[in-house]
Amino acid sequence: LSPDDDYPTRTLYYVRALDALARRKAMEISNLAGSAWQMPVLDIGGGAASLSRCLLKGVAGGRAVLLEIAEVLTAAAVLYPHKSQWTGIEKRAGDFRKAEFSEDFGTILMANMLHIYSPHEAKQLIGKAAGLLKPGGLLLVHDYFPDRPGPALAKGALYDLNMMLNTYEGHCHTGNNIMNWLKEAGLCAIQVNDLGSDSSIITARSNK
Repeated sequence: LSPDDDYPTRTLYYVRALDALARRKAMEISNLAGSAWQMPVLDIGGGAASLSRCLLKGVAGGRAVLLEIAEVLTAAAVLYPHKSQWTGIEKRAGDFRKAEFSEDFGTILMANMLHIYSPHEAKQLIGKAAGLLKPGGLLLVHDYFPDRPGPALAKGALYDLNMMLNTYEGHCHTGNNIMNWLKEAGLCAIQVNDLGSDSSIITARSNK
């Protein structure tokens, strides 16, 4: 059996590669967020939780829920095998489209996950996330947006091609579309920030 035929091994390689990139982005995003976020955190499709881990670093009593599919959580446990590496982070297996929650969240992270969905479904997921925010809560969307200037322009187009070839209905959504969907979901204070690397984040707040 070769690694190419072994789904768990391929998943581990994939999660490890994405986590290396996520660790680089996490510090940039955390610096931009500053203290303008609340707990608890819901990290949707957050891989090995590097962004949540970065946000919670040094925050006494910080708590995050990592919602991911089971095989990614298995790989994440291999990458971060020590209990101390998961302090304050609850791993929960599931699909956000079907997941139900018994609490609202101060911060919701949608990093590198909307692009695997069609525009129609991505808009619905933003609406669902908006409904889970506490009053004044922060929703953060991180991705490559093909209508942003700089490196994101080329990488967004290439990522869009990748989604077309490797997903059922995936789409590299434009920043303008994301911001319109956030507004239609009833969120306010919508802002876009281009990271120093090559991607962007869009933030919005609950108007509840």
